[in-house]
Amino acid sequence: MVERINRPLKQALMCSKQSWFEALPLVLLGLRTVLREDIKATAAELTYGTNLRVPGQFFVDSNIGIPLPDYLSHLQELMRALKPSDPVHHGLKAVYMPKDL
Repeated sequence: MVERINRPLKQALMCSKQSWFEALPLVLLGLRTVLREDIKATAAELTYGTNLRVPGQFFVDSNIGIPLPDYLSHLQELMRALKPSDPVHHGLKAVYMPKDL
């Protein structure tokens, strides 16, 4: 029974040219987001109640309007311009401490 359940995982890892350790996260993401025809849902949908949001790096949009090297340099400039913000502590309350401690 377990062998049948793990068959797609094993097949996907064996098809990968990477080591299984490197390929595992992407293979698991694929298995969790694929629609199962027999139950009409994904594994993530059954677990979390909604589908996973797949990162945009898995989708290639060849029509971004500007050449890719220019887009990349512009994106790098924007990322360099970002400044870290100070942490915000909401609702700090005084902690009760008994006086006899």
